[in-house]
Amino acid sequence: MPAQTGYFDTLKSVAGKVFTYLASITLTGTDGKTITVTQNTSLDEAVAMSSKLTKPGGWTAPAFDAGNFTADGAMTWTVEAGDVQTLAYTIIDKTMVVTVRIVSSTVGGTPSTGLLILIPAGKTATKTMQNICRVDENGTSEIEEIRVTAAGTQIAIYRFAGNHVASTNATLVFAQITFEIN
Repeated sequence: MPAQTGYFDTLKSVAGKVFTYLASITLTGTDGKTITVTQNTSLDEAVAMSSKLTKPGGWTAPAFDAGNFTADGAMTWTVEAGDVQTLAYTIIDKTMVVTVRIVSSTVGGTPSTGLLILIPAGKTATKTMQNICRVDENGTSEIEEIRVTAAGTQIAIYRFAGNHVASTNATLVFAQITFEIN
């Protein structure tokens, strides 16, 4: 696939010429759609069709929104724009990978088990998936679980035992999760 993509990008520079030296080439987009360009197909037509394909693998950092960070029960999780070193995602076919690095957030209210992040891009998980992650609270590091649930719209960071600990600018989250989306 990479050889075809690079080759096709090169062909764009000679648009308007007739494609006569290959029998055919098939390009497949991340959404599963394919375009087959056959001998004598105009490159202008092929380039127009290729613009409908999405290139996989790019990372997107959504605009910061404090409302995307919440918590279970009466616990509060305050995340400011400067606290987020990384919140980025990539989508390949129906797989989303989200990586999180939050370095100085605040946990308040009545401590509970879950810190919650809205899944980016308005996506919904199709299956329950989990991974482990690291959370530091007031200088103490814990291995915790990061999870999405089937039909869920949030990424949850759960302690294995007990509740999160109240902190002021001293809760750090380092996590990555991969899951299927609709």
